[in-house]
Amino acid sequence: MREAQTEGAPAPRRWLLFEAEAVLLDEQPGLVLLICQFRNLVSPKLKGWEPNVLNHHSGRYISIAP
Repeated sequence: MREAQTEGAPAPRRWLLFEAEAVLLDEQPGLVLLICQFRNLVSPKLKGWEPNVLNHHSGRYISIAP
């Protein structure tokens, strides 16, 4: 990684990064970067609630059905 950081030419830098990636995969085959789980208990009377990846729910579009 240090060599790739100082390398100016794209082709040799790409090869150095490829070798660094191979070493990483040999030494650490599994790497968990992020695990997110959201559990929301939502009444069926609630209208406008849409599950989404960011778990952001604008109150503007949410209402309670009679």
